This record gives sequence, structure tokens and C-alpha cells, in this order.
Amino acid sequence: MHERVCRVVGSVLGLAPGKVDAGTSMSTCSAWDSLRHFEVILAVEGEFGVRFPIDVIPELVSIAELCRQLAAAADKQAA
Repeated sequence: MHERVCRVVGSVLGLAPGKVDAGTSMSTCSAWDSLRHFEVILAVEGEFGVRFPIDVIPELVSIAELCRQLAAAADKQAA
């Protein structure tokens, strides 16, 4: 899952493969601004077939947090 998230985020932000990792976030990547943030969210939702609750979206500002929320969504679907 982590590699897919990195690939999707990198694609949206126009970053070369390998430039996105677990430490990539809005605070470490100048290309990830507020406009791109919504593009990232939409792309990740489309890739994984999930919908993030609107109140969670402002928290999804890093690869690590995106992966955590995707794992939580997968756990809910499995239950």
C-alpha cells in the first residue's frame, strides 16, 4: 500500500519516482500546497476506492497519515 500511495502522490505533485517516501508531507514538499492537497486526496481516494470523511481530510498531510487512514478504512471494510 505504501508504494502505491507514494506513486499516486508523486504523480499528482509531479515528482520523479523515488522522490516520495514516508517522510513526504505538506511541510517537507513545496509542491504539496493547499490546492494540490485536494488533488492528492481525490487521487488517493480514486486509486484505493475509498472516501475519506470530510473532517479527516485536513489531517491527511503526509504519506504516513494517508497510509494510516487507508489501513483504518481497510480494517472497517474487513469487519
